[in-house]
Amino acid sequence: TNSEKIMFTKPALCTYRKHTPEVATGNQTLLPIPKDFWNIPTFLADRVGAYSCEENPDYQQLLPYVALLNEKNEVFMYTRGGGGGESKLFARTSIGLGGHIDDYPQSNRLRAHVFAEARRELEEEVGFEGELELEPQRLLVDHLYDTEPDSPNKVYVGQVHLGILCIAHCKSAQVTKMEEGVIENAKWMSISNFDADAKSRLEPWSAMALDFIKGLR
Repeated sequence: TNSEKIMFTKPALCTYRKHTPEVATGNQTLLPIPKDFWNIPTFLADRVGAYSCEENPDYQQLLPYVALLNEKNEVFMYTRGGGGGESKLFARTSIGLGGHIDDYPQSNRLRAHVFAEARRELEEEVGFEGELELEPQRLLVDHLYDTEPDSPNKVYVGQVHLGILCIAHCKSAQVTKMEEGVIENAKWMSISNFDADAKSRLEPWSAMALDFIKGLR
């Protein structure tokens, strides 16, 4: 509710790690969405402060991660600007749109809530207009490290986030306006043009999502 939301500086919808598939450190993987996933308990936690969920791997922040495919079977890609919500991913190349969910779902409505939030993010980030069909595909799990390689005192970003990979088929014209400071160097890219160098610049979730999309062709 709004009154509960005010208590947090930067709220994020979370679940407890014990309710998600366990993946050992050192692994990055795409997992089928468990049948009971949409019934897991959720709660709000703050992303800042002494008890930040950004530093607590027992909490898993739930994020819709939407890859757009256009009528030419090209994928939308961009560089994350400094105005984005995840500083640890600044300047990385991405094919995923979406972000933190900052409010509770209605009872037993997690799936619809995630989709509504994904739609809202698409409208904010790329001015998405028109019909949208989202297909939830996999859970994105990146547990490659325990702590950030360049900041050993910080929890690795993948340890506190659980991505919900969705594929959205659309027309290029439905993407109308890039959010300033958030979506930079945006373009549509043919899947076949992602060579090893281009893929190496992708953030981890995007690299995994790209492999999944290639497998759909």
